[in-house]
Amino acid sequence: MQNLIERFKTWLKYGKSLRYLVNGKFDLAVRLFEECVKDEPYDWRSYKMLGITYVHKEDAKRAIQNLNKALEIISQLQIKRIDSDIYAYLGYCYLIEKQADQSIAAYKKALEYWKSGGDIGKTSIFYDLANALDEKGNYTEAIKYYKEAIKLNNKNPDYYSGLASCYYKKADYSEAVKYYKEAITLNDKNSHYYYGLGLSYQRTEDYSEAIKYFEKAIELDGKQPGYYYNLGRCYYASKQTENALDAFQNAVKLDPKLSEDKTIKEIINQN
Repeated sequence: MQNLIERFKTWLKYGKSLRYLVNGKFDLAVRLFEECVKDEPYDWRSYKMLGITYVHKEDAKRAIQNLNKALEIISQLQIKRIDSDIYAYLGYCYLIEKQADQSIAAYKKALEYWKSGGDIGKTSIFYDLANALDEKGNYTEAIKYYKEAIKLNNKNPDYYSGLASCYYKKADYSEAVKYYKEAITLNDKNSHYYYGLGLSYQRTEDYSEAIKYFEKAIELDGKQPGYYYNLGRCYYASKQTENALDAFQNAVKLDPKLSEDKTIKEIINQN
């Protein structure tokens, strides 16, 4: 009877912890979840939620520690059904910690258990896995998963932007242009999309188009030195020296280190 009472108290504590987590009171949630795992050392759910709370606190290392502890207990108890979100959160934390291989493995596990009835959206897993593969430099496989995400949700501009970025890194600039334009169609207020589109045109030496999109990127966000720098390079390649000089000067104002750039030095010396 006493044991049942103690377990009931623990579950009340667990419920209170969840409310703290939902309401953004992460320090209080951590304290109570830690009490829960002391009361019930084999309660994988408390370790899982403690890990998720640390994710919200932006403490990836502690999140990884507790999420892996939850998986260890699940294995010991021979539980067959595993919540895919444990692996999804692990994938996210490993990526934050610049551990791309572990991140990819965790996201693939998340996808595996989603098929078995896991808890997190399949679209998010595809997208996050694509990001991890992109970070690793495996652009071909990343493209595959970005496209899978788009099949399930074709209204998210970040999916198209991620896909375009991979094509750009593979030097397939026509496909990069295509998907950056798709991203812009869905969100025409994101300067990064225009910048990526400008870079893609720049690589094909279509400087007039590149200039147009770099200028749009600057219109939306005029505090990025790279926008001005690449605009200047396109003007310079188009023999529009005065415009190039103006763009380079703006770039240097935002990032004085660019004054050492070879192209900038060359055009400044000429003027």
